[in-house]
Amino acid sequence: MYERDARTSWGTADTAGFIANKDKDGKYTGGGTLALSGSQDLETVSHELFHAYQYEETGDGYSINSEVEANLFGVGVGMEYAFKNNGMREGIAGRQNAEGRLFEGASMDILWADKFDIKSFKTAVDNFKKGSSKNRYGLYNKFPVKPVKANEILISKFFPLVNW
Repeated sequence: MYERDARTSWGTADTAGFIANKDKDGKYTGGGTLALSGSQDLETVSHELFHAYQYEETGDGYSINSEVEANLFGVGVGMEYAFKNNGMREGIAGRQNAEGRLFEGASMDILWADKFDIKSFKTAVDNFKKGSSKNRYGLYNKFPVKPVKANEILISKFFPLVNW
């Protein structure tokens, strides 16, 4: 989770976010604050750092598309670390509904792929709100879904996400 006003809403144990520096008109001005409370794992820190990267590259990171990318990056880093250290790490979880199965399947296809697949990415984005276990409480329902444009998908530069 990110794009949150840390000055008024942080303090809950185990929350994390990237708060982008913005001017009075809401335009990104560069940099920001990586806010981590409680105990955070490598996946969460990686996820939030990817949001910082999104802002640096595009000046924006507030969309379902951006959230899917950050989820993929964070889980990919966590899986890669686990494999390199003889451990196990689960992938991305979907909810127990049709959208959840579509979201989870598409996300896992992306995680294990050698090359970026825009069709799977679009499926993950389209099914995130109703299908991701991370949105089971509706936290991301106000995030916009942006058109999927191949040249705007930053996660595509990091393939493969998991080398096994």
